[in-house]
Amino acid sequence: MALFAYTPLDYEAMRGFAGTATLGIAIAVVMLSLLRTHEDWSGLAVGLLWAMALGTCLATVTYLYADVRRLSDWILFGVLPSLVPAAVLLLARLGPLKGVLVTLAFALPTLGGSLDEILRSWGFGTSEDTAEYVPPDTEMIYALQRDLLDGQANLRPGDPDRIEMFAVLGAGDPYQSVFSREVRAVGAFLEREMDGAGRVLRLINDDGAPTAYPLMNRVNLRRALADVRGAMDDDDLLFLFLTSHGGPGLLSARFDPVITRDIRPEDIADALDEADIGNAIIVISACYSGSFTDALAAPDRLILTAASADRTSFGCSDTAVWTEWGRAFFVESWPQNRDPRVAAVRAQEIVAKRETQRGLETSSPLIVEGDEIGAVIDKWLEALD
Repeated sequence: MALFAYTPLDYEAMRGFAGTATLGIAIAVVMLSLLRTHEDWSGLAVGLLWAMALGTCLATVTYLYADVRRLSDWILFGVLPSLVPAAVLLLARLGPLKGVLVTLAFALPTLGGSLDEILRSWGFGTSEDTAEYVPPDTEMIYALQRDLLDGQANLRPGDPDRIEMFAVLGAGDPYQSVFSREVRAVGAFLEREMDGAGRVLRLINDDGAPTAYPLMNRVNLRRALADVRGAMDDDDLLFLFLTSHGGPGLLSARFDPVITRDIRPEDIADALDEADIGNAIIVISACYSGSFTDALAAPDRLILTAASADRTSFGCSDTAVWTEWGRAFFVESWPQNRDPRVAAVRAQEIVAKRETQRGLETSSPLIVEGDEIGAVIDKWLEALD
């Protein structure tokens, strides 16, 4: 007998559900008002069917283009479901028997093809069904963590006569591959362009290869920062880059059943303090990542975020190597100007221009610079040259 496996909704899912429910109630209220004032409700039914048909076509077309694929998701999982309450009101006008028959006529073809997937997604099915999916071996994965970290921790020590950069990179969401690709690409960039060879640690949650890298969780973040601090001199510079989905005050790192909670700003701040790391460039690339700045801001830190505290960022596609902000900063700005402060301003401009051209709400990336970190970055740039 298969077990019922329930995965708690993350912030984005709850936000989407609440938005769909609110829109559905609003449309139902409008429909109810129209039904009271129009005796011939068949026109309303035809209009609703046209809306559903056009919405389905638009969702199909937009899904084909990665740049607007989020619009497809919004239509399929937001707009179309919100029309259901209004459709129920119209079907009720047919009477109980006819309404049920019409509903089944529309629903059965779709339901018949998708019921198996629906049941599987909620953890129901036969033993043969559930045998196809093998969950991660939590015990084995955790037993390997120290070895995986140690395999990267043979860091090239710093030169006491110059300021050097050490990096910890983390990909949180294990189910969307853009984040793991981005971490690997950033690591390659730092090693190639910023004298980072032998000074980069990577933490990656990857459902497809859960033991390829150390997990990106609170414990490993503390360990990685401690390992890096052991190789750093007091005046060296940390580059901390974390990329994932996000919500206000959280960075997605949940990897069921291996990791059961996300990372919060206080987790990062505590890990930095515990490792006694001073000079740092901290980059958080996620929706609502601006909500991390208050907990992380300090005189000896430069903080860059892909979005403000109340905005989403873009580019989370399985086919992409970079998120939108990541590409703007690491590909189109930092290689052209080694000063990360200048590159961050340029990335802001690139992202704002693209989002405006696409009619998207601007993500408004943030730059928070402490009073003391500028002099450290200047000395690091001198040593790098």
